[in-house]
Amino acid sequence: MCASEHESERNQSSQNEQAGNPSEWKRDYSELERQIDDRTLELSLLYDLSRSMNSSLSLDEFLRSILEAIHRISEADLSLIILSFEDRPVIYYYLSHLVEGRELKEIGKSAISLFHDLSGRKVRNEKTVVFRSRDYLPESYYGQSSLQIIHHMPIFRRSLSVGLMAVCSSQRRILNENRIRLLDTVSNQASATLDRFISSLESEQSRFRSVVNSMTEGVVLTDLSGHLLMTNPAADSILFRLRLDRDQGFANSFHDKDLVRSLSDLRKNRIRSLSHEITFHNYQTILNVTASAVLDADERVTGIVWVLSDITRQRQLHEQMMQAEKLSALGEMISGIAHELNNPLTSVMGYAQLLQNASVPKEVKKKLEVINSESKRCQRIVQNLLTFARKYKIEKKWFDLNGAIESVLQIISYQLRVSSIEVKKNYPQDLPRVMGDVHQIQQVLLNIFNNAMQALLEVKRKRKIMIKADFSDGKVLIEIKDNGPGIRKENISKIFDPFFTTKEPGKGTGLGLSIARTTIREHRGEINVVSNVDEGTSFLITLPAAGGVRDKDQNARLPARIDRIPAGKKILIVDDEIEIFHFIEEVLREDGHQVNFASDGRMAVKELKGSAYDLIISDFKMPRMDGKEFFSRVSRKFPHLKDRFIFMTGDTANPATSEFLEKKKVRFILKPFDLEEIRKAIRETFQES
Repeated sequence: MCASEHESERNQSSQNEQAGNPSEWKRDYSELERQIDDRTLELSLLYDLSRSMNSSLSLDEFLRSILEAIHRISEADLSLIILSFEDRPVIYYYLSHLVEGRELKEIGKSAISLFHDLSGRKVRNEKTVVFRSRDYLPESYYGQSSLQIIHHMPIFRRSLSVGLMAVCSSQRRILNENRIRLLDTVSNQASATLDRFISSLESEQSRFRSVVNSMTEGVVLTDLSGHLLMTNPAADSILFRLRLDRDQGFANSFHDKDLVRSLSDLRKNRIRSLSHEITFHNYQTILNVTASAVLDADERVTGIVWVLSDITRQRQLHEQMMQAEKLSALGEMISGIAHELNNPLTSVMGYAQLLQNASVPKEVKKKLEVINSESKRCQRIVQNLLTFARKYKIEKKWFDLNGAIESVLQIISYQLRVSSIEVKKNYPQDLPRVMGDVHQIQQVLLNIFNNAMQALLEVKRKRKIMIKADFSDGKVLIEIKDNGPGIRKENISKIFDPFFTTKEPGKGTGLGLSIARTTIREHRGEINVVSNVDEGTSFLITLPAAGGVRDKDQNARLPARIDRIPAGKKILIVDDEIEIFHFIEEVLREDGHQVNFASDGRMAVKELKGSAYDLIISDFKMPRMDGKEFFSRVSRKFPHLKDRFIFMTGDTANPATSEFLEKKKVRFILKPFDLEEIRKAIRETFQES
């Protein structure tokens, strides 16, 4: 056979061999197809992972998307990620089948040990998060063999090892090079994205921390065991001030059983938040405590956020406002009661004085003196009550300090008597007058007397309050001293502070002495305290005196007896109380005047139209037409009587009444009044008109 024939046979044999061996061709095709599938899977995973990473709003969502990608690539039984910041690792598991807790714990230990070997950082397992795949099969159990880590990949952030990705399998499986390469690609992508994600998270946390630190309320984050994880400066201040123990569990440090019981429901996710109010008597502090559950992605309680609000000042202001409203209502009630008492008192006092001037037996005259004296006592009580119920505009003028002290003592005379408190007075009757608002000074004195009386209730020895007053170097000096339990040394410097009180909750607002100091300083004076425990307390008040001299004649300040005015005047009495009319009528007829009566403003207007009068004496509160409207009618229709008008009223505690009398500058006398007062008012009216 020639050479050409041999070559032809070899070519034909080779062609036959290739055409007749399709298995190699199939292998090449399958390999190519697998490579295409792997590449397609890689592109798909990277696309999905990138989209998920960019849209994730939380770290948990971000890590879940990575674990899903690892699971799809490796088709492993279990995937996990360890992340460790500040040596506090969290293990994230991704399951598609049931795994026993013991087995998860063992694989977690192996992963932490591996992370330690790679990073050189000693960490302990503090928290685990378990994700279940969408096709999770709880009835399927691995059970064939123990889980093992078959591949791992480190996670870096800024050249620092911060975590580990691991693929686990219950069987000895070998990942091919393409899958390992793909896992490494995912790991690199995750590290890069994690760096940006954590940086953004840290920035948000920094802003959040800045906001929390600027809050005036205390903010505390604890785990479920009560260990403190975070506090802001306001919380640190509260914890330090109340000396709360940070080591015994945050809730337990409040020593409040109701709070601990409610907290149990919060931990078990029965309630999402609770609010509780706690009073710390030793520190005079009321704290509002709010606790809210911190939930993870699976709605499990993982911690508690506490908000601590010191509401002491708000509560005291609220109590003060409530007290002010009560006092306002009491003032209106006193005004009404006083008005009802003043009318009969006016009649009783008037008739008693008239009968004293009449020819009656000595025995009867003595009894009339008692009636008159006791009536005047009732008059002083009612007027003092009205003084403190009245709403005043602050008005500084010269006033008698002795009279101010005596008026306050009259108001508290009943409390002093029933509390068996003896009052000793030592002040001269010729004290200089003081420039200021008499009502404000009376309120200061009343606060000090009230404090002394309350303190004296704590002692069993004979109770005493001593009042001294004197004049020196152009100043009036007042000392109010009690023999009570005294004030402890550490509290002396605090008693003038707003809201400081040593009284039990509900028995004091802590504002009385603070207001007293402010008031005295506004009067260019000073108030100080000296106290010894078990011996008593002295309040010392200094006020500038009038011109720096004493009054030479104290009697010059007392009202002199007014001579009777010339007779023959025609006077109209307007009052809905007929007894008051009869009393005034008898007095004025005795003085030689002609007197007529009208029971209200309307009747009085008709009477004025029909007859000429020299003077009108009118009540202020009357039915049908009150004194205000009646005076307006008189001013318009009978202008010559505008300046010959006298009001009788006991209603000056009413701001509207006081404002009207002051604005119109009309003369008035306070019920109840005596003979001299009504005569003096009539005389002065005729002299000035």
